[in-house]
Amino acid sequence: MAIITTLSNYFKLLLMQKEIDFDNDNFRMILMSGEFSFDPDTDYYYNSISGEEVENGGYVATGQLLAGGVLAQDNDNNKVTMSWDDPSWTASGETMGPCRGVVIYDDSVTNDPTVGFADFGSDVSVNASSVLQIQNVVLDLS
Repeated sequence: MAIITTLSNYFKLLLMQKEIDFDNDNFRMILMSGEFSFDPDTDYYYNSISGEEVENGGYVATGQLLAGGVLAQDNDNNKVTMSWDDPSWTASGETMGPCRGVVIYDDSVTNDPTVGFADFGSDVSVNASSVLQIQNVVLDLS
């Protein structure tokens, strides 16, 4: 499965304005429904896209807090990365999804700005009692 990632243009602005603090802010990941299509020009805030979150299978709106954040400078590859532990969701009582991808947003900044979207390339559904885990969550600023 090819995953395509897109950063929000508003996130880039906030980053340049020093409003995003990767050392101290709380970031969350949400599952987006199969109909969702991310627009980096207009999908600024969590509340403007939250209506398109997955709504079944025991999924809880606002998603999961991304834990274990590690900010790293990589001089060999000329980039900075922010990585988190792998979040997971267990479908409860019914199938969860379809899910088209995930959005990360900053839960510490006013209006909860979106960081970006990772598109799975196809819809994913999770059978009841099964687990969806997103692995190797890394924001790469090359």
